[in-house]
Amino acid sequence: MSSEHAQHDQRRALLLLEGPHGRRATVDEQAWPLRSHLGLAARPGAVPRARHHARRVLAGWDLGALGEPAELVVSELVTNAIQACKAAGARRQVRLRLVSDRARVLIEVQDGSPQPPVPVDATAEDESGHGLRMVEAMSAAWDWYPHRASGGKVVWALVPAAC
Repeated sequence: MSSEHAQHDQRRALLLLEGPHGRRATVDEQAWPLRSHLGLAARPGAVPRARHHARRVLAGWDLGALGEPAELVVSELVTNAIQACKAAGARRQVRLRLVSDRARVLIEVQDGSPQPPVPVDATAEDESGHGLRMVEAMSAAWDWYPHRASGGKVVWALVPAAC
């Protein structure tokens, strides 16, 4: 079962992102001091706004090298979130969260649909269906977990400096 765990010791808060496919990312809340959040209406215009936000934030954090792969991942995850909200008749807002330890960036996109993201086997001729495969190629790990408070989910991807 997918879950979001907070593990505490005397000095640190660890966030263990664990998805149903066994993919994990651990975020040490003290060692990952760089954070940004952006709420977006679940509309197509949100995708370029999310990309611009990611580019601007990463440049401000002096992480321009992560810009292009992170922007592509943000674009795909936000696009999928918008489509998921529409298909589920869910809440019409998505939330983008960026967190970094200066070597990697964790990208999280929350939407109002409880349905898990499903990669499809698209062919080269298909115009769509390549998004999650691209996320997989551009990130060290990705998965999702339910967001119990909203009834939706969070899809996350960890983009390393050398991807």
